[in-house]
Amino acid sequence: MKISRSIPALTLCLLSGSLHAELGPIVVTGTKTEVPQARSAVPVEVITSEQIRNSAATDAADLIQLYSNVDLARNGAYGKTTSIFIRGAESNHTLVLIDGVKMNPGTIGLAALQNISPDIIERIEIVKGPRSSLYGSDAIGGVINIITRKKMEGAQLNVVAGVGEDNTTKTGASALYGNESLSAGVTVEQFDTDGIRITDASEEDAGFDNQTINAFLDFQAGRSDFRFSYWEAQGNTEYYAFADLDQDFKNSVGSAVWDYALNGNISSHLRISTITDDIDQNQENFLAEIDFADTDRDEIEWKLDYLTDTNMIYSLGVLRSEEDVNARSFGTRIDEETDTNAVYVLLQNQLENSSYNAVVRETDHDDFGNQTTWNIDYRYWVTAGTNLYIGGGEAFRAPDATDRFGSIGNPDLDAEKSTTFEVGIEHRMTESSILSITYFENRIRDLIEPNATFTQLENIDKAKITGVELNLQGQRERWQYAVSVLAQNPENTETNETLSRRAKSRINSQLTYNQDRWQTGGNVMLVGKRDNSSFDTIELDSYKIANVFARYDFTSSINLSAKIENLFDEDYETAAGFNTKGRTAYAELSYTLVK
Repeated sequence: MKISRSIPALTLCLLSGSLHAELGPIVVTGTKTEVPQARSAVPVEVITSEQIRNSAATDAADLIQLYSNVDLARNGAYGKTTSIFIRGAESNHTLVLIDGVKMNPGTIGLAALQNISPDIIERIEIVKGPRSSLYGSDAIGGVINIITRKKMEGAQLNVVAGVGEDNTTKTGASALYGNESLSAGVTVEQFDTDGIRITDASEEDAGFDNQTINAFLDFQAGRSDFRFSYWEAQGNTEYYAFADLDQDFKNSVGSAVWDYALNGNISSHLRISTITDDIDQNQENFLAEIDFADTDRDEIEWKLDYLTDTNMIYSLGVLRSEEDVNARSFGTRIDEETDTNAVYVLLQNQLENSSYNAVVRETDHDDFGNQTTWNIDYRYWVTAGTNLYIGGGEAFRAPDATDRFGSIGNPDLDAEKSTTFEVGIEHRMTESSILSITYFENRIRDLIEPNATFTQLENIDKAKITGVELNLQGQRERWQYAVSVLAQNPENTETNETLSRRAKSRINSQLTYNQDRWQTGGNVMLVGKRDNSSFDTIELDSYKIANVFARYDFTSSINLSAKIENLFDEDYETAAGFNTKGRTAYAELSYTLVK
């Protein structure tokens, strides 16, 4: 099969129609090319647009916690620092992308998921396990790719208003237009909340306000496809750190992409992108100075794909990144520029009964020299409804500027590295239900931790995380259901202690009922006990959370959605000393004018 614009989703590899009656969504994160989820050698989880629309979630972290079985810790409620631990890895071992562009800052390493509005998201793809072979530093635990809305047919104007407890309000509007060759749109949104008292020592509620804008343009002309996108969130977050404080933030990601089909077999992909991650403290520190942390990063990536007549794809990619970090924290000043160059080679193929891909990348980092990373993934169909998959790889994380030059920084740190192996089975029990079981093992060396006196960071630890994941999802008549079970042993092998804030067991389940004009459902999360920190003896209790939602379409243009979080008002903590929301209600009214 030939291509006309760029190498398409590999539906061309349906060599046996009896193998797969249902391909599911198209995914891109596992290989940087479009592949049907059901035929991907790399296991990819997808949070769909329907799930996002029904959830009434207030940020991207909410969505991930609802629909993916990963550990999440918040230092409070709305807008507060959020950490995600995928398969027991550290919180700064998760790489977060917006439309394929890395948004992790060069200071603390945590991407600001709490600032991303669900209203701009088309879907979220999650790849668990190392992917430094495609994405470079930080992708030790996994990759989360937040894909914003890009395609549109016809004209649409949407207005939304939401209200909830804690004086929470949301107002927003979207204008979208699309035809065969052009799609364009802009979304603006204002979110405000008084928040909650995030610690018992707080004297005031910790509020949060966020102004979001997202714009895109997709234009196809002949063999070319031009895409431009820009996302920005800025606002103010109140928090507590020995006093009630607040800081201003700004996050932005902009990119320009040009896909060009040289002929029926060769396609070129060029991306130019830029990100900012700025935090400005609004109170002076003890030195009468204002602290701040700013990251600016520019990237250019070019990838050439060659599709053979036997469905083999050879890909060659090169990337250059220029990062500028400027920060001050309690008298420590950081001003660091880091250049990174990388080249990777990817081979992927889909045969009648199997799919596989192999990728190797050489990264030349300013401060840590050459880093070689790789991944190999293979999936084999034993029968039309049952397949086995196996994968492995190596990844690294270059210490960020705070690790090297912060208050307890160490400029002589080595990069953290990991080696991962996984094997699993996926079985289609019925036409609409799938069960998968995965065993994984992740070994991390040169883990960065403070020394015994908490005066300097050092490469002093090793970790071994082993575990089993079970996922069941399906549909029966008007009911949709999903159950995800995680049992893992995240162990620091130097101290024989459990890694902090990772539960050894988690269960996440969802149930949804769809009627002609309304949908209702909910989810239940059961999270086991966790160690709070290696610097205290606090053990966080296990907890169970139930959330319910409903959506009613009055007409094709007007709908009302509502949710109740923490239905049974569970008192729990994800980080010691920080309060979480009790039972909370939120409702949202949306009006869409479709031409």
